[in-house]
Amino acid sequence: MDERKPQNHKVQGWQFNSKQHNNSNWGLLNSSACAEYSSYSSSKTDYGVLYNWYATPDLKAICPEGWHVPSISEWEILINVCGGANEAAKTLRVADEDIWSNSTTISTNASEFTALPGGLKTLSGNIEKTGSEGHWWSSTENFSTASEININSSSNNVVLKQSDKHLGFSVRCIKN
Repeated sequence: MDERKPQNHKVQGWQFNSKQHNNSNWGLLNSSACAEYSSYSSSKTDYGVLYNWYATPDLKAICPEGWHVPSISEWEILINVCGGANEAAKTLRVADEDIWSNSTTISTNASEFTALPGGLKTLSGNIEKTGSEGHWWSSTENFSTASEININSSSNNVVLKQSDKHLGFSVRCIKN
């Protein structure tokens, strides 16, 4: 069992908000929360868990020891190494046309990042855009928002933007 997934008890000192992470109260949470896909998950691809931004500073719950959630500056380094914001998505996306729905671009996964289109959890608690978009939190915050990167199936662009901390996105850990 992956101890970082939602449980009904404390894991590594972190209390998962298991009673609220899959309902309409999601957008009101101001504490660490995560959500599994359950019925939204494709039988072919496991997208993992979606987290609100409040979970990202709690490294014990998300990243193994010696790893951390990247800052927006660290994401920018990866994007630049992969060809810049206008081209990086093709080298970051997993190279499987069946996973990225309605893909109009070529994906090579040359970076071996293997980006999956896990979608997002909306403020109303719905999981949307699975198969067509991937969103990943950074550890960088700005008052009520935090930085994220977005990759979609119809563009080679990687979009860096500020998003509401209550949304549910994927998290990628990098080595310290």
